[in-house]
Amino acid sequence: MSQDAKRRRLAALLAACGGLQGADPGDALDRQRRLFPALESKAYFNYGGQGPLPQPARDAIVEAFDQLQVEGPFSIESNLWAREVRARARQGLADFLGGRAADYSLTESITTAVNIVLWGLEVAAGDHVVVSDAETPGVLSAVRQWARRRRLEVSVCDLLGRPQGRLEALAAALRPRTRLVIVSHVLWNSGEVQPIAEMAALCRRHGSRPRLLVDGGQSVGQLDLDLAICGADYYAFTAQKWCCGPAGVAALYVAPGAADSLEPTFAGWRGLVPDSDYRLRSDGRRFEVGSSSLPLLAGLAAALTVHGQWGSAAERAAAGRGKAAELARWLTSLAGVELLTPVPETGIVALRCPRPRQVVADLEAQGILVREMASPHCLRVCTHYLTSGRDLERLRVALAEALERLPVEAGEALP
Repeated sequence: MSQDAKRRRLAALLAACGGLQGADPGDALDRQRRLFPALESKAYFNYGGQGPLPQPARDAIVEAFDQLQVEGPFSIESNLWAREVRARARQGLADFLGGRAADYSLTESITTAVNIVLWGLEVAAGDHVVVSDAETPGVLSAVRQWARRRRLEVSVCDLLGRPQGRLEALAAALRPRTRLVIVSHVLWNSGEVQPIAEMAALCRRHGSRPRLLVDGGQSVGQLDLDLAICGADYYAFTAQKWCCGPAGVAALYVAPGAADSLEPTFAGWRGLVPDSDYRLRSDGRRFEVGSSSLPLLAGLAAALTVHGQWGSAAERAAAGRGKAAELARWLTSLAGVELLTPVPETGIVALRCPRPRQVVADLEAQGILVREMASPHCLRVCTHYLTSGRDLERLRVALAEALERLPVEAGEALP
C-alpha cells in the first residue's frame, strides 16, 4: 500500500469517528476513544507505564510487515521505503516536540538513550555526576555501572516532594568537576514538574558547565513541549507511555551543538554520512547503529497523528491535568487516603493507602488499571486527555469499596 493510500485510510478512519475538530468536547472525546480498542473494556489509569495503542497505529504496524514481505524484505523498493519510514518518524517527532528532525536519534528505550549519553560523554576518573532522588531503576542502574567503570563520583539532589528550593538544591549539588546532571522533567512517582529551563541555565552558568540530561518518560505526550527551547542538552523519551505508541520505540533528542560533546560508543552504518569515507553525521542521527523495527516506527508516526487530530498539545495537557485535579479533590475527602499530590501539576496523582498491592489487584479484577509504586510506597493514578468522566466515576466507587473491604489488623494505623 502506498503512503498516499495509507494517509487516506487513516483520514477515512478518523472521519468515520465523526470528525473531531469543532465538535462538542464530550462527543469528540467519545469518538477519539473509539480509536483505542483497549479503552472499550477498561478504565485505564496507567499511561505512565504504557498507553493503549490506537487502532490506526496497529493497522500501520501490520501493513508495514505486510509491505516488507510483498516488496521483498531487502529489495531496492523496500530499502527506499525504509528510509522514508525512518524520516517520517523523525519528522513526526519534530512536529510533535519541536526542533529539527535530524536532531532526533531513534532508539529502542529510554535506557538505551541514556546509555548513549553516559558512555559517549568524555569524563575522567574523579569527575562528578548529579542525579535526582526520583530517577527510575533503569536510569540509576545505568549510572551506577557507568560511574563504577569510569571511577566517577555520584551525588543525589533531593527534588522529590520539594516544590520550593529546587534550583537551590541543584546549585548546592554542583561541584568544580561536575560533568553531567540527570533529572526527570516529570517525576515518575509523584508527577511533580521540574523547572528544566531554569536548571539548564544554572548548568550553563556554572564554572564546570555540566551537561543536562533529561528523562522525558513522563513528560513527552503529557506536557506541551518544545525541546528546541527547553534548554536540555540531551532529552531521552519513549513512545509507549503518554504518546500511546508501540513499545520498543524511543528517541534521544540532542540539542544543536551538543552532538559533538558525545562520541558514539556503538557505531554503525545508520550513523554515517551516505557515500562518505565512514564519516559520522554531525547531528543526533550519528548515534543510530543498525537495523530497527520499521513497522514499529510506522506505528509511532500513526499514533502521533491520532493525537494531533483531537487537539493541540496545550489542549491535551490541560485536559489530562484538569481530570487529575478533579480526582485529587475527591480523594481528599476519602477516609484512609493520604494524597501526595494535593494539587497535581500533571495527569499523575499519587496517594498512600493501606495495602496498595491488594488494592491494585482488587481494582484490576474490576477492569480498572492503576499502579503500585515502590518509592514512595503508594498508588499512582494517571489521567490522560483520553480519560472519561465514566472512568473517573468507576475509579471513585471501586476505590472506596476496595478500601472498605480491607481488613484492619490490630495495631495497624491508616495513613
